[in-house]
Amino acid sequence: RMALIGIGTTGPTDDLADKLRALDAIEYLVVTAGKFDFLAEVVVSDEAELLRVTNSIRAVDGVVTTETFMYLDISKQTYTYGVH
Repeated sequence: RMALIGIGTTGPTDDLADKLRALDAIEYLVVTAGKFDFLAEVVVSDEAELLRVTNSIRAVDGVVTTETFMYLDISKQTYTYGVH
């Protein structure tokens, strides 16, 4: 199971990025502009593991909110963007 987690934070993103990067469950982490400061992609075995991962993200000092988007289907996935 895959999910995208929007993460709202307080303060500068540099130190928080280091803390979030240290979480093994996060496969992909980007700093964003807009509603969320970070988007994290996670791969979990079930909902119980997703809850554990979400709670570990929420426990990071500076994280104030999360919103989880569970993947129901992947309609398109490429890794060739940015290649010329």
